[in-house]
Amino acid sequence: MLILLDVSFPVFALILCGYLAGRSGLLGPQSARALNGFVYYFALPALLFGFTAEAPIAVILNWPFIGAILGASLVTYIAAIAVGWCLFGQRLPVVGLSALAGVFANTGYLGIPLFLTAFGPENVGPAIVATVAVITVFVGGTIALLELNQQERQPLLPTIWNVLAALAKNPLVSAPIIALPFSFYAVELASPISRFLDLLGSAAGPAALFAIGMSFVNRTVRARPSEIGAFVAIKICLHPLLTWIAVTFVFDMEPFWASSAILLSALPTAAVAFVVAQERQVYVEQVSGIIVVSTVASVFAVSALLIAFPA
Repeated sequence: MLILLDVSFPVFALILCGYLAGRSGLLGPQSARALNGFVYYFALPALLFGFTAEAPIAVILNWPFIGAILGASLVTYIAAIAVGWCLFGQRLPVVGLSALAGVFANTGYLGIPLFLTAFGPENVGPAIVATVAVITVFVGGTIALLELNQQERQPLLPTIWNVLAALAKNPLVSAPIIALPFSFYAVELASPISRFLDLLGSAAGPAALFAIGMSFVNRTVRARPSEIGAFVAIKICLHPLLTWIAVTFVFDMEPFWASSAILLSALPTAAVAFVVAQERQVYVEQVSGIIVVSTVASVFAVSALLIAFPA
């Protein structure tokens, strides 16, 4: 019960504060966009860069953990495609977006603050590694599917280039990748730079949680409740179950990294899925509903997992 008060309550209470602030209009109509921009382009990239640059390369390239995260996510992604295709009659591009909503956990905006609160800055590595791996593979893969569907006759190389360009523009991917040489060659950051990154990165946790809450103000759960429920179940139940199977029977890793993989897989759908849907103007309301419902469901799922796998 103490873990609920010490970790779950402050994390989800900050999300609620953000929602109430957005709902009341207390901070003005442009506040949500400005706060989200600060987190996305400044605070989280600073945290990702600083941790990656200063962590041992073995922590960043933890291959059993990466294998478990990507392997379980891939099986979940395929299962979500099968459910969308066979049960709801979805075809591209809808089935790609529904599958992304069923597998893309919010490891950046929610996972990193959660790990900072629960385990401390020195143990935020699993959330950072998972964020980069999942964004690169599944957001990149889904964008590739949508590009191929939109322009069937376009050569493969331009499609690959478009996907790589989209990933390079994502600061949550580019920041830790740029920092990798510092970790690989054990190059120590200059003290002023390290302090600057620490100061800016320390704002990532509370600001990201507050931004999540503000983003819920204009979201709806009215569109196709049966589909929303199915993909929320895939995200909150099937995804962590498959990850548990992966870390228990397939990959050998330290207990903390194993329990972290399960916890991260139980996080709700990330808002990036909504951004991709909005850019394509496909499945927008349904993805929005999946994000809202999965976030509410994750309150219980994450709390239960924190009790089952304490630090």
